[in-house]
Amino acid sequence: MEAYCIQFISDNPAFSIIIEDDGRVCYGYLLEVDEIVADVWLYNTQETPEDMPWSEAFPLPFLNQKSYVDQERVLRIENENDIRVQWFADCSSLKHVDIYIKEELIARLKPNAKPGWSTRVLKDGPLALVLTEGTRD
Repeated sequence: MEAYCIQFISDNPAFSIIIEDDGRVCYGYLLEVDEIVADVWLYNTQETPEDMPWSEAFPLPFLNQKSYVDQERVLRIENENDIRVQWFADCSSLKHVDIYIKEELIARLKPNAKPGWSTRVLKDGPLALVLTEGTRD
């Protein structure tokens, strides 16, 4: 699948998820109205770099580096049917949103969590935190 941007809108139209692959890297973004309130790295489309120069001189968004990425478990989106979003909310607020690729839980976003959580990282980093059984509730 080439570069794309897919939007999912919740039952509360103030919230939406954008899944964006720019041909280099894929991210998930949680928006409240038009503001990004949470983000998470999903996978690198380009080769995963050994080191990442965390500077503004490198094109955004950043690729995740090898020391953070679980290379054995990366799943890539091949078509938009590969993506499913599950919303968790109560009457007054959005609790979190889970992102699935090919029916596998890949990431979780919560309002004001930057970064969000991923099942595809080995350790907490600047682009994603480890999504474990403890954070799955």
